[in-house]
Amino acid sequence: MAASHAEPLVTVSMPAFNSERYIAEAIESVLAQTYQNFELVIFDDGSTDRTREIIDRFNDSRIVKIYSDRNQGLIAARNNIARVARGKYLALLDADDRALPDRFAIQVNFLEQNKVDICGADHWTLNQDTGEIKPSKQRHDNPDIRALLTICSPLCNPAIMGKTEIFKRFPYQGSYLHAEDYCLWTEIALAGYTFANIKRKLIIYRLHSTQTSVNYLEAA
Repeated sequence: MAASHAEPLVTVSMPAFNSERYIAEAIESVLAQTYQNFELVIFDDGSTDRTREIIDRFNDSRIVKIYSDRNQGLIAARNNIARVARGKYLALLDADDRALPDRFAIQVNFLEQNKVDICGADHWTLNQDTGEIKPSKQRHDNPDIRALLTICSPLCNPAIMGKTEIFKRFPYQGSYLHAEDYCLWTEIALAGYTFANIKRKLIIYRLHSTQTSVNYLEAA
């Protein structure tokens, strides 16, 4: 592992708001990665439950904890993390999802070997209420992804890893509260950056009544 003072290659972005039920699993899934040269930036956005208490149980030196006294919203949380990110790549993971063990290793290798700027991945979708788990259906090549951007978002936000410089240059826009990721990918595509989805399932995306987006909508 790189020395503690060295710059991490990957910054993991984990915004959290009232995420007490699942955040320990999310953090553990990051710490259990086969690829270890990362920092994990957790932005607790004014949670009113036990989220902060759970975060404080983790003492790994690679975890950067940012605590906001007031709820600023998901867009501000994501942008705050991007501003402080030190890694060459930014990996997104919500506080209620889980990264599979080889996720970072596979995505870092893909980005280092391929001429793309942003890469997502196939994933499992877990319905927390029914226990049903389904594989995603995605397009994988840049032309197909760019074509789909005209009608929908072909990228799963918490499965994304991309060049940090892009997220610093193009912050999420607060005027697009319910489609901030779709609007960001469109803006990035128009600027000429390239995309890919890896043909491997690299995260478990959890559907439930208190998931990150729902929590933030209730707080708005």
